[in-house]
Amino acid sequence: MEQKSDANLDPIIYVHDDAEEGDKVFDNGFDQFFVNVGGRHGIDNNSDEEQCPIIKCELKAKDCKATWNGGDGNNIEMAATAPWAITIKDNTFAGYGPDEMCVVCDNEYQIIQFDQLKITQTGRCINKLTALNFPTPATKEYKIGSAVIAPSFASFIKDERTIGDCAITKCELRDKTCTTKWTKSGVSIGAGPDYAVSYDDTLPNGFEYELCYWCSNP
Repeated sequence: MEQKSDANLDPIIYVHDDAEEGDKVFDNGFDQFFVNVGGRHGIDNNSDEEQCPIIKCELKAKDCKATWNGGDGNNIEMAATAPWAITIKDNTFAGYGPDEMCVVCDNEYQIIQFDQLKITQTGRCINKLTALNFPTPATKEYKIGSAVIAPSFASFIKDERTIGDCAITKCELRDKTCTTKWTKSGVSIGAGPDYAVSYDDTLPNGFEYELCYWCSNP
C-alpha cells in the first residue's frame, strides 16, 4: 500500500447544503487516499485472489492514535466494512470544522496512514449579506424638514435571505471603522425589522459624521 500521488492534501470545504440534496460520500474510502500495489497472483489456480487484500480501514483522531469521535456534531464517519465509504454531513446549520482526522488502513502486513484529512462545512447563513456599492465618499446633505435618511436596511445591505432562518437579526450604526457602536446624537437607527436610519433636524449647529451601517444574521 502507498499514498496516492494525487491525494488531496488541501482542506476540504463544503458549502451548506441549502437544497438538502443529501450527504457527501466518498464511496471508497481506501481508494480516496491510497493505492494497493500488492497486485494479484494465482493461488490454487484462482487468478482473482488478492495477494494483499485490505482487511480494515478506519478514521482516527489527528494523531492517528486516538479513536475518532465523529467530529463536531458527529458529522463524519467511515463504514466498518469494504469499501469503507466516508460519509460527511453538510447541512449543519451553524457549520463545523475544520475537523482534522487520520485515515488508517491495514492489510495485515502493513498499516498505512493519511494524517492530513481536514473537512469544514460553512454555516447556512454565511455570505448571504452583501454591502451595496456607493460612490466614494458616500456623502449626503440633509436640511431641516427631511428627517428620514433610509427607510430600511435595504438601502445599504442586500440580504439574500430576508425571511426565514437566515434573516437579519441585528443592525446598528457604528463609527467609520465599523468596530465601535455609534453613540453620538444627531443620527439614530430604529428597531427591527426595518432598522431605519433617521437624523435629528433640530440641532442648531448641524453636524458632519462618517458612519458605518452594520448588520448581522445568525
